[in-house]
Amino acid sequence: MLVRIQSSALGTLAGSRVLEGQVSKNSHVKIVRNHQVLWAGRIRRLQPAGEAGSPAPPAAGQRCTIAFDGFEAFQAGDSVEAFQLVARQ
Repeated sequence: MLVRIQSSALGTLAGSRVLEGQVSKNSHVKIVRNHQVLWAGRIRRLQPAGEAGSPAPPAAGQRCTIAFDGFEAFQAGDSVEAFQLVARQ
């Protein structure tokens, strides 16, 4: 996370940069600070920076804003680990 953004309309957002892979709206995420998981849950809102309404999920090297479903106690410098849960058959 690069910066914490307050929005009266959207709540608290995390201004972030994707380091590897990609992040999608239906990703599960963990917020990590000092190697400790602070929170695990879902993304409420995901927006690639500068691309309002872009359907493509942000990929490595791109910036985005993220709102988390029920968690706003993040800080600049925290890490967001996004992952998908896959059912085994």
